[in-house]
Amino acid sequence: MKLLYRMAEWHGFAKLRMHTDFTLDHLEELTKELGLLMRQFRDLSCSHFQTVELPREVEARKRRQHLGQAKNSPTSTGMGIGSDPPALPLRTTMLTAPTTNVNTSAANALPTPAVPPSTSTRKPKTLNIFTYKFHALGDYVRTIRLFGGTDSFSTQLVRLSALDTIFIKTDLGFYLG
Repeated sequence: MKLLYRMAEWHGFAKLRMHTDFTLDHLEELTKELGLLMRQFRDLSCSHFQTVELPREVEARKRRQHLGQAKNSPTSTGMGIGSDPPALPLRTTMLTAPTTNVNTSAANALPTPAVPPSTSTRKPKTLNIFTYKFHALGDYVRTIRLFGGTDSFSTQLVRLSALDTIFIKTDLGFYLG
């Protein structure tokens, strides 16, 4: 519960429109505490739950393995100019009905293809805090000190024409470039 409260508090301070030295210092301390609480959550709580891949992650892994097998097959060649794309590997196993002691109910059932266990099972997953999103939390205070509150700038790309005037905010005021 403390983790949830600290995350909400961190988010509230990070999204303030006007900061003071006190609020930025508090946000910096909250960031440190949030990192500690997240590591504790990962080590203590996450070990009590068994989590597995989502179905879309399983399908993506199957596609990657299939493409990797297609690239490593001896029939695949490099893509030159005017060449056809490499053919996908064909299934090499044939499914046939058994010839002795055939059970009629089993013989009428559709055969299921043999799928390697690595592609058909959902692999276990754990909380990964070694991602850019967690790493970037430590940069918020420095970024706010440089550029102001997070609502005053955007990462959206802007196309400028030759007639546009660019204003760059500096510590001394505005620079007309």
